[in-house]
Amino acid sequence: VFGASDGLVSNVSLLLGFAGSGLAIGVVRLAGLAGAVAGGISMAAGEWVSISSQNDLIERELDVERRELHAHPDQETAELAAIYERHGMGQEQAASAAEEVMRQPEVALAVHAREEFGIHPGDLPSPVGAAGWSLVCFLIGAFLPLIPWFLGSGAAAAWASLGIGLV
Repeated sequence: VFGASDGLVSNVSLLLGFAGSGLAIGVVRLAGLAGAVAGGISMAAGEWVSISSQNDLIERELDVERRELHAHPDQETAELAAIYERHGMGQEQAASAAEEVMRQPEVALAVHAREEFGIHPGDLPSPVGAAGWSLVCFLIGAFLPLIPWFLGSGAAAAWASLGIGLV
């Protein structure tokens, strides 16, 4: 939604700015196409950086948690038992469940990550996938206000672009 909206608003603005300058329709079309491509690439790059940074931070937190599980298993077991108690388990059952989980290091890491950070280590978003979707959504939004400039020109195309942006 953000990508499509950004593409729509930025390209409507760009198209109306070029059209208002009195340039030939071919220049307005080219500006709209260039704005769509440049904006889409920028949006995709920003999304890739954002998701990559987020995943790096999560991986760092997972590494810290992995070290804590190894260095302080008793404290981590007690912490997990306390979490289970907050979820409604009795003290003995929570302690037993925590000990069972802690016997399997990767399961323990996944449970601690889910309970403490709200994430699952195997379900991190893909930076490439997010960038691709951001690019596609931006391009869809950016190409919509361009349509009137391929079907018409002048004030009619400008009003149609603005109308598409408002709708």
